[in-house]
Amino acid sequence: MKIGVLYEGKFDDRAIKRIIIKIILQKYPRVDPADIVFVTKSGGGNIEGHIYPATSLFFVANNCDCAIYISDTDNGATSVRKKMQRVAAKVKKAVEDLARGARVVVACPKPELEQWFFGDELTIKRVLELPETEPLKYPEMAPKDRLTKLIFDYNSYLLTPVEIYEKIASHLDLAKLDDHRSFRKFRLELLSNI
Repeated sequence: MKIGVLYEGKFDDRAIKRIIIKIILQKYPRVDPADIVFVTKSGGGNIEGHIYPATSLFFVANNCDCAIYISDTDNGATSVRKKMQRVAAKVKKAVEDLARGARVVVACPKPELEQWFFGDELTIKRVLELPETEPLKYPEMAPKDRLTKLIFDYNSYLLTPVEIYEKIASHLDLAKLDDHRSFRKFRLELLSNI
């Protein structure tokens, strides 16, 4: 199985792959994760300008079975709904032009991918070796900023932020993440497209 992934954040790549693998294994528990091949592209903070070239990369150059486009919705003045509609329209246009009939999933975490992580705070506490009975600090911060601050405050620097994101994603309880409507929608769409 070959999956294309266009993502936004500099720490997202490996974490997203781990989440996707966990979801695939829900449907196909006998699949060897080593048989899941990823073709990834970073959007450098915003995927919108990268959708067309990523679609070409995924379907024309690499013949992916499915592609996933993940766009945060934390862009300030633009409404969440408008951003989601704009991203979905750009993906639809790119697929119509380059890979008609290709299977795609558009995920728009609200407001950011990191919000999904906070759906399972126990995993964050365990990865950062924080007391499990105490609430996580900085609840007033945006999810991305909050997780970054927690990492830099409590990481012993044995792991990079990318490795911490990946470790968190590897241990997430997906059932807890289903409380986030945007995650549940992503999971169900991915399951129906693989």
